[in-house]
Amino acid sequence: MLRRVFAYTLETYLVVFCGFMIAFGQSAQSDNAAKEAIDRAQAAYLKKDYALAKRELESALAIRKDWAEPHLLLGMITWQEGKVDDAIKSVKEAIKYQPNSPGAHYMMGKLHFEKRDWKRAEEEANLALGQGAKSANLYILLGDIALTQERYEPAVKFFEQALTQLPENGEVANETRIKIEAVKNQVEFQANEGNKDFQTSKVSSRSPIPRPVPFRYVKIKLAGILTEQGRFKPFFVIYASDQQMEKIYLQYVTEVQFTPVKKNGAPLPIWRSIDYQAYTR
Repeated sequence: MLRRVFAYTLETYLVVFCGFMIAFGQSAQSDNAAKEAIDRAQAAYLKKDYALAKRELESALAIRKDWAEPHLLLGMITWQEGKVDDAIKSVKEAIKYQPNSPGAHYMMGKLHFEKRDWKRAEEEANLALGQGAKSANLYILLGDIALTQERYEPAVKFFEQALTQLPENGEVANETRIKIEAVKNQVEFQANEGNKDFQTSKVSSRSPIPRPVPFRYVKIKLAGILTEQGRFKPFFVIYASDQQMEKIYLQYVTEVQFTPVKKNGAPLPIWRSIDYQAYTR
């Protein structure tokens, strides 16, 4: 799965949702020791010192295994290490001990999104929303989920909600605005199919299309933005039956030159899905 801008997401959720430990009894010396270890783990995480962060979390969990916060942070670390299944296990533990944790449900939604389980991702994101989360990160996740299912109107609404909470000139806000524009153009072009003022794109130059190994059927579907310059910028792998061909085709499609879509002669960015199917004898 492609990973877009996410540092803002993780750091924000550490600040907003990792403070619920204060509600537990801190009068006991052992509880204080566990809380201090978690604080050190958070500091190490933000410095990207994941080895130190994990050691501190192990110390905290040895004292209080029933606290949700160290499980959640451990899940965030293992996600950063590319261990999505391990991350899901840790976040699941966090939810077991703290069911009303919007941050944990958001993170679980993000992890299932990465596994392309759109239904489960949406369920978890909606749980976070129902528990009071109103962050830009959550709205972006819900918008992305809607995009994978080609539900364009709700996707735009979620992205617009996200923009109200993002720094105006930040990287995440700029990317979100581009997605909104591209999706709106897609909706308009669909409504004007056959209208000569709306020119669709064509391949203008490319290298030979990659082929799978013999006797293998491959199916891949990508979604992303076709830019005004006629280059495809993939955001999501919607489906891929072969991981090796997925990487090869992603590289190929970003090198293909398209003619840009045009409205009244002016090139525009547009949201686009690209399908690839091949069988080699």
